[in-house]
Amino acid sequence: MEIENGKKIYERLCSVMAEIEAVTKDKKNPQQGYNYRSIDDVYNMLQPVFGRNKIFILPNVIEIKEEERQSKSGGTLFYTTIEMEYSFYTDDGSSVTTKATGKAMDSGDKSLDKAKSSAIKNLLLQMFIIPTIEEKDTETASPEVKPKVQQEQKVSTEPPSKELYTKFIDRINEINNMFELDNWGKKHKSEIDAMPSQQQTDLRELYKARKETIKALASMDTEPSVTESPIPEDTHNPE
Repeated sequence: MEIENGKKIYERLCSVMAEIEAVTKDKKNPQQGYNYRSIDDVYNMLQPVFGRNKIFILPNVIEIKEEERQSKSGGTLFYTTIEMEYSFYTDDGSSVTTKATGKAMDSGDKSLDKAKSSAIKNLLLQMFIIPTIEEKDTETASPEVKPKVQQEQKVSTEPPSKELYTKFIDRINEINNMFELDNWGKKHKSEIDAMPSQQQTDLRELYKARKETIKALASMDTEPSVTESPIPEDTHNPE
């Protein structure tokens, strides 16, 4: 940024900063869906402020780069990059000069005009720090979050699926040894306790019936009968 011919431009630009108003993002891009501030919105707010403070802008094109690109649909897009120089003058001849770059794409002949608009809009927004009227950062938000402990409890108390219930039934019917059945019952007691009440009842009755069957088969054997380990049944749960 260059300063020429005195310092009055400083005072005028400071006065502009004191007078500028917010420009809201009330325009919406139909393709990507984001909100933005148009160059016309910026012009409409700044023009009377510049007029009152006797400031005008002289633009100067430094470099233009244009190229053709293919769109997703197979058409042609014209992509333009422009480097601009802007001088802010006031009535005593003092000035401030700065540069800005603009980029734009268009399927017709508007990419150059769009690039110019992009350059000056970005320059004005940054140079004068033009505010918006919208929700601030997340510091002002206080979302209510469910405690993690409650979420974990909800997951942990989900009953086993019917598939597990069917698997347990098949497994109990397969076991032919009292010791093996006792160990199986102790190993899966907590899983059975978490099942719906009817499934718990069915499995415990099947478990007891299977014990009686194994005991009866053992008594029919010619060898000495199997001595089963005592199994506590005070709660009627398989252990």
